[in-house]
Formats: sequence, C-alpha cells, structure tokens
Amino acid sequence: TGFYSLGTSCLKLGLAYLDQFDLTELCKPYMRQLANDLGHTVFLGVWGNRGPTIINRMDGTYSQTLFDLRIGCVLPVLTSALGKNFAAHLPSKIVMPMILEEIKNNKGELDLDNHLEKVKEQLETIKQDGLSQGRAEILSDLTAISVPIFDFSNNIIAGLTIMGKIGGLDD
Repeated sequence: TGFYSLGTSCLKLGLAYLDQFDLTELCKPYMRQLANDLGHTVFLGVWGNRGPTIINRMDGTYSQTLFDLRIGCVLPVLTSALGKNFAAHLPSKIVMPMILEEIKNNKGELDLDNHLEKVKEQLETIKQDGLSQGRAEILSDLTAISVPIFDFSNNIIAGLTIMGKIGGLDD
C-alpha cells in the first residue's frame, strides 16, 4: 500500500553486517583454486590511498618466486591489469588525477588530450569486456588478466588478477 517502508535501523543493521565482511578470507578458496588449476600467480588487490594495492597472493606451480610484486605493492594505474580494472570502474574523480600524473610522467605533457582520449577509449572497452589485460607492461616477460569484484551496490571493491609468463599463461 505504500504506507510502510524500511527505516534507518535496517540500514544500520546492514552496514554493521558489511563491517564484518572479510574480503581476503572470502576470496582465498577461489584464489587457491585458480592458482592450482592454472598454475600461475593470483593476486587480490584493492584501491588504496596511493592506488591499486596487492593485499593477497597465491602462487601456482608455474609461479616465479622472484616476482617483485608482493603483498602491499602499489601498482601503476595505466600499465597494470589491476590498475586498468580500477580505472575503468571507479568514478573518474578518484582515478583521473593518477591517470593524468602517469601520462605526464610517461609520455610528457605533449599531446596530453590525445593520450587521455585513448585511455578513455581503452577504459570503456574494459568495462564492456569485463576484464583488463597487461602484457609486458610491469615486467617484460609477464602477462596479466584482471577481473573486478563488485559489492552489493555494483561498486568495484577489489580486483582478482592472474599473472604468468608470456607463452605460459594463455591471455
């Protein structure tokens, strides 16, 4: 009839539940399964105060222990599969300052608008495809595939990334 609705107490109860949510523990069995099935390293990353940050890692049988990518590493936005994943799904006001900084540092300020337009097209493709890739971008002999993890309101909260040697991981 429209005379009744849920009140603020229900919202508080729901938010209290979300505070108990442990993303790392929830993802561990899936990460272990992927690492075992594919044999490659699987990362879980979140958006930290300095950008995309690795918070968990599972190694597979083909994983290299010499990776420079460890728990706590902050990855670039435009040259990592995880970073591109966040850039495509987070609000522009959050990621755009980092994107502009990376373009200026890597490409210089010449033709900034052209580079920015290419980045926007790439991010739109990532949103449509549902995954991002990075091939020989962070480390020259490695490739990565990253997918977003969304919360109940369809906001990205994390990314799951598989990384392996080029030629070993079929990307």
